[in-house]
Amino acid sequence: MLRRRVALFMTVMAVAVLALFFSSDVAGRPNFWLLLSGIVLGGLAIGLWRGGRQPPAPSQRFRLMRRLFGGKPPAPPPSAPPSAPPAQKRGLFGRKK
Repeated sequence: MLRRRVALFMTVMAVAVLALFFSSDVAGRPNFWLLLSGIVLGGLAIGLWRGGRQPPAPSQRFRLMRRLFGGKPPAPPPSAPPSAPPAQKRGLFGRKK
């Protein structure tokens, strides 16, 4: 919560500093330190805003189809020798071929 508030404050400050830069440019004496500090503040704000996000939960879409059709089979460990013969292949609706 605090991280988002700080990020919002930095965003407001970045917009204000960039507005000062554009107004100084209109006046004919652009101050490029204002542009640089506005860009840096904006970058820090975006970094703070996005940095604390949790990764999204796994998708539950098509979970019934994955359960019915088996989904992706787990990959065998690379060092394990093949010990059992492969299982019989099953058709579209789970029947043996």
